[in-house]
Amino acid sequence: MGSARSGRGLVSLLASLTVAAVIAAGVAEVVVRVTGRAPDVKLIDVEQEGSVYRRSTNPILGFELKPNYRDDNADLVTSYPSTNAHGQRDVERTLEKPAGVRRIAVLGASVVEGFGIRDLDRTITRQLEAMYDDGTEVLNFGVSAYCTRAKVELLRVKALAFDPDEVVLFFTQNDFNNFNHEAFALGSPVDRPAVVDRLYTASHAFRFLATRLNWFYFGAQVDPVAWNREAIGDNNVAEGFALLRELAREHGFRPLVVIWPRFTDTDIVDTNPMPGSAELIVERLAAAEGLPTVRMSDTFLQHRAALGGDVNPRLTYTLGDHIHPNENACWITAVALKQELDVRR
Repeated sequence: MGSARSGRGLVSLLASLTVAAVIAAGVAEVVVRVTGRAPDVKLIDVEQEGSVYRRSTNPILGFELKPNYRDDNADLVTSYPSTNAHGQRDVERTLEKPAGVRRIAVLGASVVEGFGIRDLDRTITRQLEAMYDDGTEVLNFGVSAYCTRAKVELLRVKALAFDPDEVVLFFTQNDFNNFNHEAFALGSPVDRPAVVDRLYTASHAFRFLATRLNWFYFGAQVDPVAWNREAIGDNNVAEGFALLRELAREHGFRPLVVIWPRFTDTDIVDTNPMPGSAELIVERLAAAEGLPTVRMSDTFLQHRAALGGDVNPRLTYTLGDHIHPNENACWITAVALKQELDVRR
């Protein structure tokens, strides 16, 4: 009898501990999601079978999109349905610009690349091109995780060959990292259970802890490759902007820096302001090189106000992760960008 009671007591204790653990895990997940402490979901593994990325011989780039890539079952994280012959997430383009055609080259990371968006025609660049009825071409040179210096390097080694009339650089908070955020050592050092990889993708709390504590070698995988960091240097934004201005003068294109905001559950915010000032650090750095800037936060704040002002920005405009736009936000961005570009012509 005593043994039975003891057994029931143990079961009750284990059940209580299990419930407490589940509640604690849930609370941790909410806290990490709200504070945005987890690293980006995207792990660019160039050795992964079926990856849309490959290692680049250019140390500043680190990696790049494969040309002529196809995957009918793309997961929209490590793979996309297609790339063109030049290694862009774009429709096919001729290297030589057709006579009389205006070309706009758009540089960026995952926001421009179209992370999480299956239909190519719903990305920012394709929606922008569709708004023109004069044959204007909007070329997508977005590659996930590129910092400012890498974006401008891609312009130098690839995009300039397409003879753009205008070059738009999308700037996000990760641009201040002096490395390409996901340019880590080739592949994962261990074979992980599929459930662990799925958990890393789905749970912000697990991703935060796995990266910090190096569970299953996630920490080692996310750590950027040293040669990429060394090639980019210690002040990638300032150096990238200086090179952008130099290339604009040399090749005659009009540059524009688009500042991408962060979408929280309650607000749309621009990150990294100057101390004691409403001016952003990126605006100060761009102004030093004579580069025009535009805050995309203004567009989304106006759009939110038109909806009543009480909508959740993160859920309304992103894929749920604070930064990557959903298809509707891509359209809103394209509309605003067209207006900005047309005014500056």
